[in-house]
Amino acid sequence: MDTMIVFMGFVILLSFLIVIVANTTNQQSQQLQAIYRRLRQLDGPAYVVEAPEELRKDRAAYLDRLTMLEIDLNQQGRTSLTEDEISKIELARFSIKGFNDKIVAAKDWMGAPFDLEWVEFLDRVPTLKRLYLLAATDHPHPNIVSAAPPQSAAISGPEGGQS
Repeated sequence: MDTMIVFMGFVILLSFLIVIVANTTNQQSQQLQAIYRRLRQLDGPAYVVEAPEELRKDRAAYLDRLTMLEIDLNQQGRTSLTEDEISKIELARFSIKGFNDKIVAAKDWMGAPFDLEWVEFLDRVPTLKRLYLLAATDHPHPNIVSAAPPQSAAISGPEGGQS
């Protein structure tokens, strides 16, 4: 009988400890969830990923403008681009690369002929490409990154004079 009382006391003590541990774990879990909710509020709204179809439509608008410029250049037989056209091409290049990056990030890149890199598109508009690259090499435009390094001024030697 004494062993039965000791055994029952041990079971009651063990049950009491289990209830305390479960209660403490539950409280910590609730506190952690409250912290996560507060962090989500501080982070602001979640980043909204645009649908790849919408990105392709927006990119197509820029590609259409460049295609129309190609047609214009061919019809008029021009041999140079205006500063305004160069700026429009640079804006289109920047935008198209941005749309392509978003499509790749969304893991919806389909490749040619549906998705073209900037260089691949330029290959499809040869007159525009030739005049654009000519503008980049002939007279540096502030928006065009030229392949040629900038001409440096005089280089000073160790004595401070020119070498």
